[in-house]
Amino acid sequence: MKKPGTKIPTARLISFISGIRKDPQKYFYKLFKEKGDLVRLPYPKKTYVISHPLLAKEFLIRANRELGKKDIINNRMRNVFGNGIITSEGEVWLRNRKTLSGSFHQSSIEKYELNIKSQIGLRIKEWESAPENGTMLILQHEMKRLALSIMASNIIGTDLSNQLDPIILMLEKGARILSHSLPVKFTFGPVSKSEKQLAEILNQIELAGKRIIAGKRKNYQADGLDMFSLFFRHEKETGEIIPDGLLLDEFKSLLIAGYFTTSNALSWTFIELAKNPEWMQKISHEIDSEKKHHTDSTGKNQRLSFMNAFIHESLRTSTPVWSAWYSVDADIQANGHKFSRGSNVMVDLFNIHHHPEFFKSPEQFDPGRFLNGETGKISEAFMPFGHGPRKCLGVNLAMSIITSTVEMVLSQFDVVVSDAHKIDSTIMVTRSPKGPVKFILRKRTNPA
Repeated sequence: MKKPGTKIPTARLISFISGIRKDPQKYFYKLFKEKGDLVRLPYPKKTYVISHPLLAKEFLIRANRELGKKDIINNRMRNVFGNGIITSEGEVWLRNRKTLSGSFHQSSIEKYELNIKSQIGLRIKEWESAPENGTMLILQHEMKRLALSIMASNIIGTDLSNQLDPIILMLEKGARILSHSLPVKFTFGPVSKSEKQLAEILNQIELAGKRIIAGKRKNYQADGLDMFSLFFRHEKETGEIIPDGLLLDEFKSLLIAGYFTTSNALSWTFIELAKNPEWMQKISHEIDSEKKHHTDSTGKNQRLSFMNAFIHESLRTSTPVWSAWYSVDADIQANGHKFSRGSNVMVDLFNIHHHPEFFKSPEQFDPGRFLNGETGKISEAFMPFGHGPRKCLGVNLAMSIITSTVEMVLSQFDVVVSDAHKIDSTIMVTRSPKGPVKFILRKRTNPA
């Protein structure tokens, strides 16, 4: 970490523009290795990249107080998500966060568990039949179908199973347009056509959301755990009427954000399983032992230590949400460095997860680091879902989906991914595997 009082280096303008237009995540990682874990970007407004976990935590703990969401990225994202939980601030964010927390509390996730596993089981049956038909499946598409169906049924309380493919097509097109028009990409030239297309996609999403909200207002469940039931119960208990516009913003925020992050985390985990067959075998045997010797799920997470370590390492090396942006709303002193009001700060979670001070051989995929003596140091730096009051609300749901999917798949199958070692990443709002990645499930010879 930069010592207090030392000058913060600034990125060179030409390499900055060239690098972020090609691949912003790779550019910022290169910048981190060349100039260190606190760098100023050559924007007209003071903008800093933080890549040191302790400084990042000191910043993130201030979220919604000295830090806001008026930065250059969230101002653009607000056109998509409105004033939902991702981009809102102050009392609106605080109320909605408190109201929605019931949907994502661990006790609620446990109630979703049967539904989650049922939907995973349906997907696995489809995946299982692919080799018999002589076809390979597209990994990203299948993980998106799984994530979207679970998010819709449990968090939104709506069955979208018959509409998954057209919704995914619409969301993917919107993400491509949005990713090329974010200020960090410095896309030059007219964007009116893209803006119009994005507006049309958002309009379709909003129309669907309005229909769902109208139906839920009439027939919401008083004891329901989906987001709309929680909001309508809040209205009844407090007398505060929440406008449909704000409900629509939360609908877009939770559906889109949960869909992209969870599906990408699953895709990267499957790719790493295929690249590391020895770990896949360890996890399969661990799952077999769990099924054979334990009927009670109490303590299962601790017993499935290989599986959890593997998933954590996949989240570390791939980190789907690789950066978080904030505006500095009051002068801040952090680790001896002054960040003045009006500045922008980007916390680079990918860089943090590759900081050599906290992760030995950071570019090496090694789940064992989460099992040995490194764990104390790692816990200071491992934050795939963020940190502080604005830590991802859906962390429990995302981890439940990922762990249940891996456990249910590896209890019966091996994962085979075509050219797994050659797969690169691309930035499309989140960090995704590049190109159509093909996979199949191969039946294990001696499952428990």
